[in-house]
Amino acid sequence: MRKFPNFKAIKGFYDRNLWTVDMVKVAVEKDYLTADEFKTITGQDYTTDQSQENNTEATEK
Repeated sequence: MRKFPNFKAIKGFYDRNLWTVDMVKVAVEKDYLTADEFKTITGQDYTTDQSQENNTEATEK
Protein backbone atom coordinates (compact mmCIF):
# COMPACT_ATOMS: atom_id res chain seq x y z
CA MET A 1 0.00 0.00 0.00
CA ARG A 2 1.35 3.42 -0.92
CA LYS A 3 1.50 6.27 1.55
CA PHE A 4 -0.25 9.55 0.90
CA PRO A 5 0.85 12.21 0.65
CA ASN A 6 3.70 10.99 -1.51
CA PHE A 7 6.62 12.88 -3.06
CA LYS A 8 4.63 14.08 -6.07
CA ALA A 9 1.77 15.39 -3.94
CA ILE A 10 4.02 17.06 -1.38
CA LYS A 11 6.10 18.71 -4.11
CA GLY A 12 2.89 20.03 -5.67
CA PHE A 13 1.66 21.36 -2.32
CA TYR A 14 5.00 23.09 -1.71
CA ASP A 15 5.25 24.50 -5.24
CA ARG A 16 1.76 26.03 -4.90
CA ASN A 17 2.67 27.51 -1.49
CA LEU A 18 0.15 25.27 0.26
CA TRP A 19 2.89 23.74 2.43
CA THR A 20 5.76 25.46 4.23
CA VAL A 21 9.29 24.16 4.67
CA ASP A 22 8.34 23.12 8.21
CA MET A 23 5.42 21.08 6.89
CA VAL A 24 7.70 19.31 4.41
CA LYS A 25 10.12 18.67 7.29
CA VAL A 26 7.32 16.93 9.21
CA ALA A 27 6.74 14.70 6.17
CA VAL A 28 10.37 13.55 6.49
CA GLU A 29 9.92 12.94 10.23
CA LYS A 30 6.81 10.84 9.49
CA ASP A 31 8.70 8.84 6.79
CA TYR A 32 6.67 10.15 3.86
CA LEU A 33 9.85 11.61 2.32
CA THR A 34 13.58 11.03 2.54
CA ALA A 35 16.08 13.76 3.37
CA ASP A 36 17.16 13.74 -0.29
CA GLU A 37 13.57 14.26 -1.43
CA PHE A 38 13.27 17.12 1.08
CA LYS A 39 16.28 18.78 -0.56
CA THR A 40 14.84 18.22 -4.04
CA ILE A 41 11.58 19.89 -3.02
CA THR A 42 12.87 22.77 -0.90
CA GLY A 43 16.44 23.27 -2.12
CA GLN A 44 17.59 23.11 1.51
CA ASP A 45 19.48 20.42 3.38
CA TYR A 46 17.31 18.52 5.84
CA THR A 47 18.26 19.09 9.46
CA THR A 48 16.33 18.21 12.57
CA ASP A 49 15.36 20.93 15.02
CA GLN A 50 17.55 19.16 17.59
CA SER A 51 20.70 19.53 15.49
CA GLN A 52 19.89 23.19 14.78
CA GLU A 53 19.55 23.83 18.52
CA ASN A 54 22.91 22.15 19.16
CA ASN A 55 24.55 24.31 16.48
CA THR A 56 23.07 27.45 18.01
CA GLU A 57 24.31 26.49 21.46
CA ALA A 58 27.80 25.78 20.14
CA THR A 59 28.07 29.17 18.43
CA GLU A 60 26.74 31.01 21.50
CA LYS A 61 29.47 29.61 23.81
